[in-house]
Amino acid sequence: SAALVDNEYLVVTISFFENPSAIITISLSLIIFAALLYGIVISTQEEDSITRTFSFNPITKTISYILTYPDEDTTAFTSFGTQVLFTNIGKTVVYACNLKTKRNLQYKRSSAMAVKVAPLSDKLAVLNSDGSVTWYNLNTQAVLADRVLLRSGNWN
Repeated sequence: SAALVDNEYLVVTISFFENPSAIITISLSLIIFAALLYGIVISTQEEDSITRTFSFNPITKTISYILTYPDEDTTAFTSFGTQVLFTNIGKTVVYACNLKTKRNLQYKRSSAMAVKVAPLSDKLAVLNSDGSVTWYNLNTQAVLADRVLLRSGNWN
């Protein structure tokens, strides 16, 4: 089955009939760069799960895996900046995978899980699950600020 969640995400669930206990759930973020499709796939077979970020070439119909997490991560996302694929696969860091240079950078999470990223010039803004925003230097991965909006409307 497939469901279009919004203009950005398509969720597809495939069940293989040869082995009813083997179910593969695929969550795709429709990101296209250099004619490739990027996303996250969660594969579950019996009691083992693997979460991977991948690229898919629709011309050659080949899949390449970029990062692998040896467990199910249903909160994982992918987001795209200028030639950089961002993902929070594994729940502990935000990865920035430069698709041109194949260099991966890690931005260590502060207090809460990252749910959205926004690269801005030489900074990276990360919205966390507790509502806080963490600012990083995009090049050095250093935390510049970690802020939460208070009920008073002020930032702490």
